[in-house]
Amino acid sequence: MFKVEMLKSGKMAIIADKGFEGLLMNVALMVGTSEISGQRELPKPKEKTLQDVRTAVAGASSVTLTASPRMKSMMIERTTAGVPSNADEIRQEIRGLISELSSRDGLKYGLAWNKAYRLLHSKTGFDVRSVRPAKVSGHISLVGTVLKYGKGADMVRCLREYLDR
Repeated sequence: MFKVEMLKSGKMAIIADKGFEGLLMNVALMVGTSEISGQRELPKPKEKTLQDVRTAVAGASSVTLTASPRMKSMMIERTTAGVPSNADEIRQEIRGLISELSSRDGLKYGLAWNKAYRLLHSKTGFDVRSVRPAKVSGHISLVGTVLKYGKGADMVRCLREYLDR
């Protein structure tokens, strides 16, 4: 069944016959000693000194980061020139910028539209919700309202400026 032996190192070993390994492990877990359960003590972590922290900070500041080609293309500043003049083109440009704003700021698509309207209000003073709304196909459209009052180009410029930052 079980056999207890003293080792040369002064430790005690418990030897179990075949079929009793599970019982021995249960006993070891109940007792909780590291020698019986086969667990070893984890090494204690080295305490950091102030000099270690200074070295780590100095090493981090000297690292140069390289951007991927995709990130480089996103860092190119958009010019405010070349804003489309056609209402459909402006609407399409605004949708593309809203989509980019949504992904960049981690917003849902509808919340990105709300942020865009707040940006337009802060830059131009035009509050899309305080004027009479435009209806497109029988439904109220805030972007239609922006275009109706001639603020579409201003909205494109505001979004481009915000996304350039």
